[in-house]
Amino acid sequence: MGLRADLEKVFTDNMSDADGEEIELTSFQKKKLKQLANGLADTFINFLQKQEFQITEMEATVDIEEIKSVAPLTGVPNGGGPIVIGGSPSSPTPFALSSRGGNGWPIIPKAKAYIGPKSTNNVYGRPNVDKTKVKLLNVKSR
Repeated sequence: MGLRADLEKVFTDNMSDADGEEIELTSFQKKKLKQLANGLADTFINFLQKQEFQITEMEATVDIEEIKSVAPLTGVPNGGGPIVIGGSPSSPTPFALSSRGGNGWPIIPKAKAYIGPKSTNNVYGRPNVDKTKVKLLNVKSR
C-alpha cells in the first residue's frame, strides 16, 4: 500500500463502532475519505520535499577515475622496468602526490563516491547503505 491508501484505510477503520463492527459507508462518505486521504498525503509530501536534509555520517565506495599532475612527471626508465622519479634504481627517492602538493606540485584527483547497495556504478565495494545516516536539519514552516 502507498501513503494515500494507508491513510484512507486508517480513516475507514476509524469509522467503525467501538465493538469492532464495521459501518457501511455511503458513497459520499467514501468519496470524502478518499479526498481527505489524498489531501493529507499531498500535504505530507509537500512538507517533506521542502525540508533540508544533511548526511551526518557516511561510508562510501570511491571510484578514482583519474589522477593528473599539474606539472609533468619526469623520470628515467629503469631497463624496461618502472620509471624512477628520483634517486637511483637501487635507491629510489620516496614519491608523494597530494591535492595540496607533493614533491613540488599538486595533483588534480577526479573521483565519484557511491552510497547504497552494490550496483553497476558501485562495483568496487560492498554495499554501504547501512553505514550512512541522513538527518532533518531544521523543520521549515509551510
